[in-house]
Amino acid sequence: MKTDYSWRPYFIATQERPLSHEEYSLVEQLLNINGEQFRGQLSELVVVGRCGCEICPTIFFVPYKSGNDEQKVSELAGFDSNHQSVVAVLIQDGGVLTQLEFYSADGHQSVGIPIIGKTAANVDHDESD
Repeated sequence: MKTDYSWRPYFIATQERPLSHEEYSLVEQLLNINGEQFRGQLSELVVVGRCGCEICPTIFFVPYKSGNDEQKVSELAGFDSNHQSVVAVLIQDGGVLTQLEFYSADGHQSVGIPIIGKTAANVDHDESD
């Protein structure tokens, strides 16, 4: 039976912290794929929240507000430490990086951060995704 997580909040505020080395490296790799214009923001990014699903390691750099006009900067698919296929997506709103989102590429429940060097391929989805 599939668990319904729709009741959980999308954004949960956390104590501000710098990006971990792993998160920083992944954002840097995503900017290398597409997003050179955002590179100046990398050293200033601070984590202010996390996803409320309690399954993924998605982090927010600014508090989420309903109605934001978020757009994908870049994404890549890879494998986490459990050898599961996951996708990382760097998102911006109005020229400001807002979040680093993670999701399962194959529907498994537990999602980790893709390991640098174990990326499957750059993901090229239709913009309507």
